[in-house]
Amino acid sequence: MTKIRVDKENRIAYIEAGAGGHDIEVELIKYGYTVGGGLGYSTGTYGLAADNMVSATVVLATGEIVQASEKENPDLLWGLRGGGSNFGVVAELGVKLHPQRPDVYSIRYVYLPSQLPAVVDAINEWLKVQKDTESIQLLPTSGMDGDPYTIISGISNSTQEEGEAAYKRFADLGPVHSTCTQIPYEKVSTQADEYSSIPGGKVAVGAHVDKLDLGQVQKSWDTWSELIKKAPQSVIMYEFYPYGKVASVPLEHGAFAQRHCFVTVLCLIIWTDESFTPYARDELLKVKSVVSGSSSQAAQESLGYSNYADPFSTLNETDEYARKLFGPNYPRLQEVKKRYDPDMAFKESVKGTVCQPEDEGYNLSKWAPNSTKPSKIIVTPEETEDIAKAIK
Repeated sequence: MTKIRVDKENRIAYIEAGAGGHDIEVELIKYGYTVGGGLGYSTGTYGLAADNMVSATVVLATGEIVQASEKENPDLLWGLRGGGSNFGVVAELGVKLHPQRPDVYSIRYVYLPSQLPAVVDAINEWLKVQKDTESIQLLPTSGMDGDPYTIISGISNSTQEEGEAAYKRFADLGPVHSTCTQIPYEKVSTQADEYSSIPGGKVAVGAHVDKLDLGQVQKSWDTWSELIKKAPQSVIMYEFYPYGKVASVPLEHGAFAQRHCFVTVLCLIIWTDESFTPYARDELLKVKSVVSGSSSQAAQESLGYSNYADPFSTLNETDEYARKLFGPNYPRLQEVKKRYDPDMAFKESVKGTVCQPEDEGYNLSKWAPNSTKPSKIIVTPEETEDIAKAIK
C-alpha cells in the first residue's frame, strides 16, 4: 500500500495510504511536482493538502469500498477534506499536483538569549513583506553547554540569491552560528525527523497567536525553561507559514474550518520519566495558555491546529471539542458521519466525537515512554563551538 501513480496529463497523483511523506516528495519531484501542505512550506503557494484532494478510495466499517469525488459521494469527499479518519480506512488519495523547482534555500540561525528582542522585532518586520514562498520557525533550544538559545529555521522556495535577500535581516542580527544553503527539495520533508526519532513519551497541542509580542514570547521561553527540567526534549515552535491561500478558500469547500489567519505554535512535550506521565497533559495545556496569553480571546480559546490536538483526541464524553474545531461545518459533518459510519466504528480522533460517542475517558498511556535514554537535539556540535566562541 505504498504505490504512487502520477497522471501527468491531468496533474493528479494517486497515493496509497502507506506511502510516507518523504517517499511522496521523492517520487513527485521526478516530474517537477509537489502536493500542497498540511501546514508547511508549500502552504503559502498551494494551500492545504486537504484543499487539493480531488478523490479518495475508502473502505467503510461494513467492508464496502466506496469512491469519493465531486461526481461520486461528494459529501464524503467534503468530510475527508479536514474530517480525517472519521468515516473509514482511506486506501488511496487523489491529489492535485503543482510545479516545484528542484532545490530550495534553507536557513538556520542560532542566537544568544540577549538577542531575543532583536529577533522578535526582525520577525515582525519580515511578516510585513513575507512572500508566499517564504516560511520560518522560531523556537528556544538548549545547547550542549546547557544554556538556552533561540533558533530561526526556514525555507525560501527560491534560488539562493533570492533566499539570501529574503532573510538578510536575520543574518544581519549577528547569529552565533548559521547554516544557510541550497538543498534538494526532497530533503525538506526530512527536516522534522529529529523530533520523531527521539525516544520517550510524546504529546502535542497547537496554540494560536495573532500577535508576536516580546513579553509573551519571553514568558513562553521562561515556561519552556522550567518544563525541560522535567521533560528535557520538549519544544515550543512558532510556525510562520503564509496563510492567505488557506484563508481564501470558502468555508464550505471542506470540513476544515480553521480559515483564520492566526500563527500556529506547536507545543510538544517529550519525556522519558514515567512518573511524569500523569502530569503531561496539564503541563502541556499550561504551556498553551502561556503562549497565547497576549493574543485575542478568539486565539486563546482556539484548540489550535487540529493535527496538533493530542490532549483532546480521546475526550469523547461530549462533542464540545469537535464543535470548536469544525464550527459552522459541524452539523453537516454530523450528517456525513451518520451516513458512512452510523455505528461509530471510527471514533479515536477528535473528529470522531461528531456524533457524541460514549465516554471513553482520557488515556495518556499511548504516549507512555518506551525508553529512559534521553537524546540531545537541535544544537549541533559545530554550532556549540560557535556559541562557545561568542560567549568568550
